[in-house]
Amino acid sequence: MIFDNKFIQQRIEKAKLLKEAGYNPYSNNSKRNTTIEKYLNVNSDIADKEDQTG
Repeated sequence: MIFDNKFIQQRIEKAKLLKEAGYNPYSNNSKRNTTIEKYLNVNSDIADKEDQTG
């Protein structure tokens, strides 16, 4: 094991598996299939939940 932190090691292993499967885990390109308006409508309760936890 190169890193002592188990989360860093897990992240490296997952990235390796994605690369082996033909995916770029650090791609700069992404497909966006929703608008900000739609996201906010679907997730309108997020701000309320955050206010309750703080």
